[in-house]
Order: sequence, then structure tokens, then C-alpha cells
Amino acid sequence: MLRPLNQLPPGTRFRQPDLNITGKLLMVNECRARVRIDQPQQEVEFAAPDGSIRTFRASRNHETSWAPTVLVEALSCSPLSERDATMPTKKTAPKSTKKAPAPKAAKPAPAKAGAPTKTPKASMPDGKLSQLDAAVKVLAESGTPMTTKAMIEAMAAKGYWTSPGGATPHATLYSAILRELQKKGAEARFVKADRGQFTLKTNSKSNRIFSPE
Repeated sequence: MLRPLNQLPPGTRFRQPDLNITGKLLMVNECRARVRIDQPQQEVEFAAPDGSIRTFRASRNHETSWAPTVLVEALSCSPLSERDATMPTKKTAPKSTKKAPAPKAAKPAPAKAGAPTKTPKASMPDGKLSQLDAAVKVLAESGTPMTTKAMIEAMAAKGYWTSPGGATPHATLYSAILRELQKKGAEARFVKADRGQFTLKTNSKSNRIFSPE
């Protein structure tokens, strides 16, 4: 039996048949209803400290506002938690009608006669490869897929990049490669060859990594 949201108590789990989605009613009044919509689970992959690749299924949900007259099918009802029952509100600081006085400009100190003028030193690059660029270099030299742990060992042995002291540099590299794949898409330099293994795109122009001088 379909009923409008404004006839259901907060805490009711529901299904909207037209959209074929489920959710939970958090708050409802004469203007709007705040609902939490269930979203599909997705598999998340990460590198464990021992170098193994592990996965887990993450559940996501999304809070939004609906019209209170939307028709839904009530599934069950349970009390709301304190966090769910609290409406998020934005606090705004009261506006002051008084104008703040303009700051006085500081007078530069007179330069001493004969004193040399100091200029800020520009920060010069140390010429070292980044962790990702070093990974590209060892993958290009290897020509075969590698795990991030093997990449870290190879780049350290060849002096391309060494960990500044991190406990799990292979996990950091694994996350960095995944971020590049997500952000750059087709322009990414890496390809996931197998579970926990990566290789280079053969047609990627960005694989040209030059050794520091």
C-alpha cells in the first residue's frame, strides 16, 4: 500500500516503486522530507601492510530532500539515532554595522649605508624523481607487470627513489597509482594488468621519464 511520506513517522524504511529505490525517512514537515537513499555496494581494493591485496564491500547512502507528498511503500520502522534525528543547521555570525579601521601602512626601515641588499633565495629542485615517475621508469625498464612492492625495491636498488621513512611505501604507491587511474582515465600512464599488478600503457606519450642531471 502506497502512502505519502508526510503520513509516515521518522525512522520508516521505504521503497519508492517508480524509481525502484529504498531508503529511510529522517524528518518530514509540511514543506519537505529529509530522506537517506540507499546506494549500491561497491568493491574497494587496497594494499595491506604485508604487501597483500585485500578487498572489502563498502555501503554508501545519500541524504537528500523530497516532497512530503511522494508516495512510497513502508517496509519497516525503527527509532532514529540521535545523529539522524538532529537537523543540520548552519550557524551564521551576526553582521556588524561598524566598519573596521583601515590598517596603517608600515613604514619601511631606512637602509644602512653600505649594507648589502638581501634577496630571497629561490627554491631549486633537487633533481630527484617523484615516487610515481620512478615507478614509470622501473616499469619501462622491466617491460613486465610488477607489484608496487617490487617497484619500491627496484627503484631503491637503482637509486631512483627511496622512502623518506614511511612504514608502507608500497601501499602509498598503490594508492597513488589508483588515484592517477581515476583522475586521468585514458591519459593515465599505468594499466592494471592483474590483481595487485600494474604495467605501462604502450601508447602513452607521458612514459618518457628522463634521468635527473
